[in-house]
Amino acid sequence: MNKTAKILSISFFSLFAFAFFILLVNLLSSFLTSIDSYVHYIDQLWSSLVSIILQLIVSVITIIMSIKTILKVTKGEIASREKVVTTSLILFLMYIGTSLLSSIISLIFYCTNTSTNYSIGYQFVATLIFTLIVTVLLVLSIVNTPKIKNKKLIIILAYAIFFVLLIASCPGVDALSMPFLVFLFFATFIGFALAVFSEYDFIKCPFKCKTCECESNCEKEEKMEDEDSLKNEE
Repeated sequence: MNKTAKILSISFFSLFAFAFFILLVNLLSSFLTSIDSYVHYIDQLWSSLVSIILQLIVSVITIIMSIKTILKVTKGEIASREKVVTTSLILFLMYIGTSLLSSIISLIFYCTNTSTNYSIGYQFVATLIFTLIVTVLLVLSIVNTPKIKNKKLIIILAYAIFFVLLIASCPGVDALSMPFLVFLFFATFIGFALAVFSEYDFIKCPFKCKTCECESNCEKEEKMEDEDSLKNEE
């Protein structure tokens, strides 16, 4: 793995860990503040409680996976850029998959609860559809099969739709959730660069990296680094 990929990897997983640490603190604060309401009105708030529990679990797993990946990249234990990209996509899949599941649970709750007068709006339906599309694209980009040839295009589409979802979620966000979205925005940009552009080592050859000669040299150096890493692991 070249220097550009290493820097992008460490930056991405650091931002992702910070973002979900903020989310974890916000969720715990919200849960502890509303615990009496959940106890006394569980029949009306069970969908919200399930959503919070799912997000708490995903937040903890995301933080642990991010820190472990940072340590492995720093120590040179991960030699493959593709492995780091796959890990980043898995983290996105866990987050977007949890959002999809929470939306489905909320939809089931409001459709089956006759005591509420809640009506499903176009924004909720559109968000649900886009979230489902991103989830499918992320699964396709992670699955290792020769049938899927142009994975880079799938990853680009997944990131593009995810950007739209992030922008759509900004209006009406409270002050506590805003830092989470900011960190997630930056992490998404870096994750996109890691997945699409980091095969070239812009740190070593920033001006010629797309020329045949420099690209060849970068590939040779990357292969030598990968061989050294494999020898160290053995």
